Amino acid sequence: MSETILIALIACSVGFFNDANKPKQYSLELAGGRSENILIETNGKYACPTYCATEHLHTALMCKPECNHDHDAYQVHTSLLPQKKISFNGETILAMERVQTSKSKVKRVNQTLASK
Repeated sequence: MSETILIALIACSVGFFNDANKPKQYSLELAGGRSENILIETNGKYACPTYCATEHLHTALMCKPECNHDHDAYQVHTSLLPQKKISFNGETILAMERVQTSKSKVKRVNQTLASK
């Protein structure tokens, strides 16, 4: 009985850790009139290079607020100063919204793909 409870606790802990650290999808509205969807990893070390032309959700990194230099990869620059704008690859971000993906939607897509 105690082994079953221990296994359940470990499984729940792994699930919560996975949910907390998985990449988050964001939709960006940029000043040039473009919109961009990106993935930001919590503790990520990789970002797609700026020349990446593959059709997928680009992985980006969040810079620290004191970062002022350009990168050769997808980066979101933030600032603690109100007069400085948040930027993405040099373009000012007008709106940044987290995209919620529901698990039921993913299940439906997988079922649709399996039936084809």
